[in-house]
Amino acid sequence: MSMRLTLRTLLAYIDGILDRADQESLGRQVEASQVAKEIVLRTRDVSGRIRLGAPLPLGDGLADDPNSLAEYLDNTLAPEEVAEFEQICIDSDEHLAEAAACHHILTMVLRGPADVDHEAKRRMYFLPNEIDLVDTSGGDTSGGETGGVETSDAEGADGAGHRFEGPHTVGAVSPEPLGGTTPASTMGAAGERLVDVPEYLRESRGGSGAWLRAAAVAAIVALGAYSVFSPTSPLRVASGDRADDPLQPNDTEGAPDSQPNAAPAGGADASQTQQPAPATEDSAAQEPEATDANQPQGGASSDSPPGEVAVEDTPALPALPDNGATSLPNATTSPRELQSRRGPLGNGAEETPETPAGSEVPNGTGDLSGAGDGDPIEDNSAESDPEAEPTPLGSFASRDQMMLVFDGESEDWIRLADDATLEAGQQLQGLPTYRGAVRLRSGVRLELEGDTLVSLDETEGGNPAVGLTHGRLVMTNQGDGPTTIELDLGDTTARVLMTAGARLAIDADRPFVAGADFVSAPLPVVAECYAPRGGVDWLASGTEFTTEEAARWRVANGQAGAPETYSEEPAWIAGERLRGADKLASPELLEQVEPGAPVWPQLEAIMIVRQAFRELRSLAARCGLALGEYGPLVESLADTEHKNRWDDNIVALRSAMSLSPEGARKLRQTLVTMRGEEAGAELFEMLRGYTGEEVGTTAEQRRTGPLEVLIERMQSEAVDYRVLASYNLRELTNLQMFEPEGTPLQRSRAIDRLEKRLREDDWPESSGF
Repeated sequence: MSMRLTLRTLLAYIDGILDRADQESLGRQVEASQVAKEIVLRTRDVSGRIRLGAPLPLGDGLADDPNSLAEYLDNTLAPEEVAEFEQICIDSDEHLAEAAACHHILTMVLRGPADVDHEAKRRMYFLPNEIDLVDTSGGDTSGGETGGVETSDAEGADGAGHRFEGPHTVGAVSPEPLGGTTPASTMGAAGERLVDVPEYLRESRGGSGAWLRAAAVAAIVALGAYSVFSPTSPLRVASGDRADDPLQPNDTEGAPDSQPNAAPAGGADASQTQQPAPATEDSAAQEPEATDANQPQGGASSDSPPGEVAVEDTPALPALPDNGATSLPNATTSPRELQSRRGPLGNGAEETPETPAGSEVPNGTGDLSGAGDGDPIEDNSAESDPEAEPTPLGSFASRDQMMLVFDGESEDWIRLADDATLEAGQQLQGLPTYRGAVRLRSGVRLELEGDTLVSLDETEGGNPAVGLTHGRLVMTNQGDGPTTIELDLGDTTARVLMTAGARLAIDADRPFVAGADFVSAPLPVVAECYAPRGGVDWLASGTEFTTEEAARWRVANGQAGAPETYSEEPAWIAGERLRGADKLASPELLEQVEPGAPVWPQLEAIMIVRQAFRELRSLAARCGLALGEYGPLVESLADTEHKNRWDDNIVALRSAMSLSPEGARKLRQTLVTMRGEEAGAELFEMLRGYTGEEVGTTAEQRRTGPLEVLIERMQSEAVDYRVLASYNLRELTNLQMFEPEGTPLQRSRAIDRLEKRLREDDWPESSGF
């Protein structure tokens, strides 16, 4: 039985969550119905508008009540109201965009568990109480006491009835307050309404669950995505950059007196709050008394096992467990982890997390009780441990570019802050459209052009050691004298001597080979090297030469070829100007990605916000690919909105799978996860490509080989099948006869012509077989 054409089924069709048979059936109905086709196109259009308004957040009636959409998506809206609500969405761009965006977020959440920062969860679940306080007090929350404010579930200050529905859970237990503190804005007089975090959000679970639970999680993801652009972003809160917010719960009021650095609460008596004294040697040696042996200092979350909560008389919110990273997409990292990474990653902090200023920890135990009362702790780190603060190898030298550094402890890529210092053993990742620069202590300047992966180290003699895994790297000696660099290109190692002012540019890659076994063994490295000014000596096993003038040479199969002169150098060496969509999207992405925090969650948030313009979402997806996140580009192959970049995205995916067997296996697993075992294997086969031998050397072999399979797949209702099949056929035959996004009639005519050529073995002489 074919599915009915309704707004709900069209949203499912657009987001591609139906079974393959239903997706194909609905696709045929959409193609046959002009009205349905227009709704699909209009839905995609309004979802991408930047300045489109939104329905009122609080309202009454079927159109204005935000719960109407939640009930519609949850399939709990009254049957007699469904048709009316769908007509409201069809008549209103704002309501249609809201429905499509919420459905898309639900789709993403159902594909994997959403892991949201516990601080953001607590903030969101206290919002209803804070809104009541603002309404009742006329919007002034800067006063002192809030405990005497009366609130109502049914009415706000204006008397209008608004529904603030609490979490859909039964018998929620109120655990111990987070960090031992009680937010003052929500813990007022007895009887004040409180909202608990539902049980299913205390621990992330796999699987899709019911739509009701997914709707609650989707609301959190939506607010988390919005918070990336907000001054009160949880990422900024985690890094200490907390903007003033009149609705922000005052976490310090009611905190234990044992916290010496707690600031006075807005509603507390300032005269009774002791201001922290300036840090001195004496004060640094004194340990604050703990009021509870089980209470971590500084209000840190409890170490009790996940799911084990303590019941108190006064309800509060739980300390949610940190579940770590998940499979695609990666989970949002907790503020505690972000805080622990900021020091060594160059956010401007002068001290490292191992040795915080003013609190030297003896023997690394974290317990200062062994020091005598009033006895200052002597700082002997410089004498006893010369490696406590290693000398920086270099620093990030670009203020208007983006470059990432890999944090081995958290296994996250972090954006470097301006002037961030770099140490030996770190990995650096450049991103598409950016050209970040690093200045080494030796005077050498490294420029990473686009998607480039580089490792930094230092030899025993103090010379810089640079490993280029892939990408484009420009090295310039800006020192006063000659310098030596140990260079590693994977298959080749060389010692490079550069005179003052000399430049060496390298384009290293593992070129894609159609039909290769990408998952078993790495492809060979091929590097094109350029010395535009001469002055470069190349010393490698079996190969040594000096370039006196502009020269180029190739490194392949572990050997460097003889240098030869050239007249015109590639434009990327000097730096190419951005054009078209990249010129628009690159500076915008630079503004939206915060330094000092994991980059992938920020990129993912940009991609799921439909209000972000298409070029920005596309660039975020390409940057994600550089970090090994293949999902967004895989999804783009099934979206006609990205048809202008289909060929580029296929090339990018093939280049990514060529870099390493691990990357190829991850891409294959991503396809299987997103499309199922059978479809994932077939899509990976088409990304892998075909050799001439596989196509066949005789007419009979060609009629029954991959050509026949590709023509058959071009008739699929799945857009990504048609895209990859037509790309491979065009690559093999040099025939441009089929448009994957064409109408069914156009596609049918093209298929008829291709099948005729297959029967007659009539292919161009330029075919690749």
